[in-house]
Amino acid sequence: MGLAWGEHLATGIEAIDDQHRELFGRLNVFLAACDAGQGNEELLGMLQFLDDYVVFHFRAEELIQEEYGYLDRSRHRQYHCMFIDSFTSLKRRFLIEGPTADLIAEINRFTIGWLIDHIGEKDREFARSVLSRSR
Repeated sequence: MGLAWGEHLATGIEAIDDQHRELFGRLNVFLAACDAGQGNEELLGMLQFLDDYVVFHFRAEELIQEEYGYLDRSRHRQYHCMFIDSFTSLKRRFLIEGPTADLIAEINRFTIGWLIDHIGEKDREFARSVLSRSR
């Protein structure tokens, strides 16, 4: 079961869309490992990648929002902080419990669900505002 990138998720901001595609690509590698029964071995690497990459990615979005004076950037940043808090909690559970099947499934559901919702709604919303100001 792969995670499909589609134009319905495109923001129109090339750098952000490229970063989103990278996130989807890495998650698809992890999902393929899960399907092949190798999710346990791959989970720590995926968690570490997400831990590092989302900080980089969120900062890139927030810099664009600041540059273009996006009025709702404070609330958008709160969404990022909520993701980081929830993700940190899941990672802590992984370090305590290990890679259980239930935890792997929960991490998958949370990460994939959040990304699709956030990109499809919140990021596209801020991108529309930024793109309208850059014309």
